[in-house]
Amino acid sequence: MKQAIQQSGSQRWVLSKGRVPLSERQVAGYSVHSGFAEASILHAFSNCRPAFPDNLPRIYVSERLVRINGLYRHGFMLAPLIVENTLNALNGDLNSPFIQQH
Repeated sequence: MKQAIQQSGSQRWVLSKGRVPLSERQVAGYSVHSGFAEASILHAFSNCRPAFPDNLPRIYVSERLVRINGLYRHGFMLAPLIVENTLNALNGDLNSPFIQQH
């Protein structure tokens, strides 16, 4: 079973594919850092998908930041195209349907 740790500020989530008991997610957290041994789950969410309504990825470009979002489950197939478009954006070419300036 594939699992990943996601962090936003002081909050951390264990993400996994499929139906996984929360206790297994706590074990996965503990394997990353022993501080998770005393952690408690405050909220549990389901059906949260990292995609936009049109299912197209986005590359957000600002002065000092590039954000790539919305790859959902096909990120590995889209990666070459997204990298090419990101490099083009960094070189000043913003002519891509995936690129949005902020």
